[in-house]
Amino acid sequence: SCYYAVSQNLRSWSSKGKIFSNYAITDSKGNANERRFSNCDALVLSNGDILAAASYRANEGYRDLPADAGIILKRSIDNGISWSPAVEIYRGVNWEPYLVQLPSGEIHCYFTDSSRTGTEGNDTGTAMIVSRDNGNTWTPSFGNLPDYVIRTRHQNGFTNQMPVVIK
Repeated sequence: SCYYAVSQNLRSWSSKGKIFSNYAITDSKGNANERRFSNCDALVLSNGDILAAASYRANEGYRDLPADAGIILKRSIDNGISWSPAVEIYRGVNWEPYLVQLPSGEIHCYFTDSSRTGTEGNDTGTAMIVSRDNGNTWTPSFGNLPDYVIRTRHQNGFTNQMPVVIK
């Protein structure tokens, strides 16, 4: 699960509990499993909304169940007091979503893409999906392959992970 806290002065913090909570699922192979969340990242948009994105996956069979893995997003319009229902914005094996808003207003979600490790090369890569409407819709659209930003072919280990982007 992913927890969060809020602060008015960056010195004292108030725990608000879980923003993404693990729960039981029947996975894509029909087995009892659990959806788990990790690597939550948040971004305050230029309009004041807060977006929080997290990776999700089935607990058992992480790499073997890409249909049970992805990125989920919540929005707060009241400084984190309440959150919208979660929306899935990407499906596939991933880690470390990272949100950035450009001066144009366009939002990028970069993440470690592990879905095609072994088919596109022996390493992971950094991929990206984009929103041009404050995080309401994303391209490529849900269920389609993301745009690749960095992928090194023919590596012997896992590289191009944990993306953090600044402008």
